[in-house]
Amino acid sequence: LVFSCFFYHGFLVGRNSHAMETWIKSKADQFAQAAHQQVNAVHQSASRLAEDVLQKVTHREDDDRRDLEFRDGPLGFTLEGNLVVAVQPNSQAERLGVAIGDRLVRVDGYEVPDVESGGFEEQRARALITKWLKDMPRPGVLTFELPEEFSDEGEPVEQDAPTSPEAQDEASATAKSTAVQVLQGELQRIQEERRKLSLELQESQEQRGALTAQLEQVKQKSDQQLRRSADLEEQLQVLRSQHKELKELHQALGSKEEASQAAAQASAARVETTQVAAQAAESRAAAAEQELSLLRQELKTALATLAETEAAATATRMQLEPLEKEMRGFG
Repeated sequence: LVFSCFFYHGFLVGRNSHAMETWIKSKADQFAQAAHQQVNAVHQSASRLAEDVLQKVTHREDDDRRDLEFRDGPLGFTLEGNLVVAVQPNSQAERLGVAIGDRLVRVDGYEVPDVESGGFEEQRARALITKWLKDMPRPGVLTFELPEEFSDEGEPVEQDAPTSPEAQDEASATAKSTAVQVLQGELQRIQEERRKLSLELQESQEQRGALTAQLEQVKQKSDQQLRRSADLEEQLQVLRSQHKELKELHQALGSKEEASQAAAQASAARVETTQVAAQAAESRAAAAEQELSLLRQELKTALATLAETEAAATATRMQLEPLEKEMRGFG
C-alpha cells in the first residue's frame, strides 16, 4: 500500500509538470491575443484623439477668438503682458496654431485683466496671469484673440469671415495639418511605450523559460526517484518471498520433530539455521524499509520543491498577464 501511494504521487508529479507546461503555453497565447486587442484599442484611441484635436482647433468663440486645449507639459509660448512675443518650435502652442502677435484673453474661463494701464495695476495683472497659467489644471483651455490688420493710414482693417469654399477648405486643411502634428507626437509616444513593453515581454519570456527549465529538472529528478523506488520495491518483494519460504520450511520442520531424536536434532539444527536466515532476512527487510523511509523523505522534499516551482510559475503568470495583454499584436 505504501509503495502504491508512492507511485501514485510520482504519477501526479509527472502529470502536473506536463499540465503546467501546457497551461503556460496556452496562457502565453491568450496574453498575446489580448495584447493585439490592446494595440487595436490604442490605434482607435489615437484616431479619436485626432478628431478631438481637430474639433478643438477649429472651434471659435467668434471670428477673432479661438479656444485651444493645452495638455500636460510646457505651454510653448512667451507672453509680454498678455501679448504672445515668442512661440517655441515643436511645442504645444505651435502645434495648436498659436502665433506671435496673438493676445491671451481668457485662462480656463477667467477673463484676463487689462495689462496696458501701467503702474501697479499692470504689475498686478501680469502676476495674476502668471499665477493662473501656473495653477491651470490640465487639460485646460486658453482663449487667444487674433491680431488685427491695419491699413496704410493706421486704421484697423475689418476681416470678413471666410465664406467661400476655397477659404473653408484652406482653414480645414490647416486645422487637419495641426491635428496630424499632434497625432504624430501621440503616436511617437505610443511607439516608445510599445518598445518598453516589448522589452518587458522579452524579459518575462526569459523568466518563463527559466521556470520551464526548472520544472523539467524537477521532473527528471522525480523520474529517477521513481525508478529507484521501483528497484527497491522489487528487492523488498524478493526478501518477503524468501522470508515466506523460510517460514513455511520452519513450520514443516516443526511437524516432523516428533519422528525421532536424531531427526529432531537435525530438525532443530535446520530450524536454528532457518531462524538465523529469517533474522538475516528480517534485518535486510528492516534495512530496505529504512532506505524506503529515506526515499520517502527525499520524495517529500521533491514535492515541496515542485510546489514552490508551481507557485513561482503562478506568480510569473500573474505578472505576464497584463503585459502580454498589451503586446499580443506587436509581434
